[in-house]
Amino acid sequence: MPNPSLKLAVRAAIKAGGGIKNAAHVCGVSETQAGRWNCLTDHDLPKREHLGPLDELAMAASGRAPILEELARQLGHVAFPLPEAHGEGQAVAVQLAEATAEFGQIAQAVVAGLADGRLDAGESAAVATEIDDALRALGRLRALVVDDEALVASSASAAGRQGAGVRAV
Repeated sequence: MPNPSLKLAVRAAIKAGGGIKNAAHVCGVSETQAGRWNCLTDHDLPKREHLGPLDELAMAASGRAPILEELARQLGHVAFPLPEAHGEGQAVAVQLAEATAEFGQIAQAVVAGLADGRLDAGESAAVATEIDDALRALGRLRALVVDDEALVASSASAAGRQGAGVRAV
């Protein structure tokens, strides 16, 4: 079989999406064709244009996208859903994605630096630069989601309720 782990992911998407009949309907193919995609002994896999609809069915039912997750895994990546964003929340989702990308760059710098088994001074500096970039990205994310004045007021109010000498954390 050309790609057995992808075949298993397609089967998981079909199962989560309600079965062969639903898969056939959403992809606009016959139930026989969708059944071939679902059959472990059949080498047939969906065409590229059918992968998204199969994952959408699975996501609606399970919150997971098994095909996307498997393809990402094969490329050495991880796929996960971004939080839902509305209006200004779109900026939050974009900044969250940017901050997440920075963590990937930290990992790349660490892996490259450890290729010989240790981090030298230059490699450590490169990792530190990536960490600093991630911290800046997280700071921008924090600025979008946290109203510091409201947070300070809320903390002060909580400290007053807890009594003298007790600090709210």
